[in-house]
Amino acid sequence: MYAPTIEDIIKPYQQYPKTIQLAILLVDTNPRFLGLTRSMKAVLKALLTRACKNNGATPIKARLDIVAMQADVSAKTVQRTIATLRSAGWLKQVSDGRSAWGLFTYRCYRFSADLCAIVGLPTREKTAPVSDGETKMSDGAVYVDLTFRKDQQEILFQNRIQNPEANPITLPPELQPIIELGVKDTGVCKLRGMAHAKGHKLSDIYLVAKKRLTELKASGNRVYRYLAAMIANPKATDYTTRARQAERNSIDTEAVEQIRDRRALYANKRFAAGPGKIVKIFDGIAEVSQDGAWAYNIAGRDMNAVYDAVEKGTLRAITG
Repeated sequence: MYAPTIEDIIKPYQQYPKTIQLAILLVDTNPRFLGLTRSMKAVLKALLTRACKNNGATPIKARLDIVAMQADVSAKTVQRTIATLRSAGWLKQVSDGRSAWGLFTYRCYRFSADLCAIVGLPTREKTAPVSDGETKMSDGAVYVDLTFRKDQQEILFQNRIQNPEANPITLPPELQPIIELGVKDTGVCKLRGMAHAKGHKLSDIYLVAKKRLTELKASGNRVYRYLAAMIANPKATDYTTRARQAERNSIDTEAVEQIRDRRALYANKRFAAGPGKIVKIFDGIAEVSQDGAWAYNIAGRDMNAVYDAVEKGTLRAITG
């Protein structure tokens, strides 16, 4: 049985600070976590990616479906893991998950000092209070979420009353195929942000991955993980150039398929091209005769002109 190396464990998390990478490594290597299943460890790692590298006790925001998508587990597994971490005293919920307007929001949690010590996250005894609309990210920067402001919440609440089916997330048309593959719009937004942070466009990455995803018949979380892995690729990759090449290859493939379809459609048929002039089309080749005598053959790319003439009505089908 293959035993994963340190590089295997850390590779998917190379975009995070070293402190967070070490914490994730300890989840797999510290014996204190032997009681957690592999899925539970994946959830804990997903939560640790939200931790502040300078103070592990800083509250984090986590939404059930997004954590499940990131950890590649079910929402029920996320719920069980959080319940287990809370019962062990390693995690504490610091918000009830609803705003003053009754809307569901990201629930806020805080890692305990014990857990921070186990995974090597620094803690501070005195921490500045975090407002409802901001939290610290792993790099220490402050992120302000205006959707948690009172006036913005009221607007969202009224909009949902007027149009319950309204989707607050608007994505450009070139990213819609990813949603059609089963990735949630929130997941696409996250992938888009990850790609932007690496200097890429998610639409280019999808075009590069499209052929392989089709071959794999991938959908949902599998598509999300595949695209996330491409974004996290440590090697410098020019996805823009590769996307343009993929587009050209797609056009060439469509042209070849169109030629094959036309060859099959008009094979073994005769057409009148004028007084005494007959065109017999075979499989990829045409024989032209005049007054019953062979005149010349047409083949290769020149057959496109023959097929075009048939479709325009210049060549009339001979029946019987």
